[in-house]
Amino acid sequence: DNAIHNTQTAIYTAFSEVGFQVQQVYLEGRKHANKDAVNEAVGITPGMPILALSLDDIQARLEKIPEVHHAQVTRELPGAIRITLNE
Repeated sequence: DNAIHNTQTAIYTAFSEVGFQVQQVYLEGRKHANKDAVNEAVGITPGMPILALSLDDIQARLEKIPEVHHAQVTRELPGAIRITLNE
């Protein structure tokens, strides 16, 4: 529904303006997976609204990389995302 989407966008923008945006991405456990493939799957750039990110979507994209058996993606508010890969 368009009204819900607009409300979500307004909330994410408001939280982003007060500092809830991605400032740092921590990646642990990458040994064999191609770094560019991992970065593309993560798809995060600094300044993105941290609450707007779908951690499940990021995990699913990472787990499509052949070397990645499992990925865990968590938020560390106000501005960090932590990713742990099991290869």
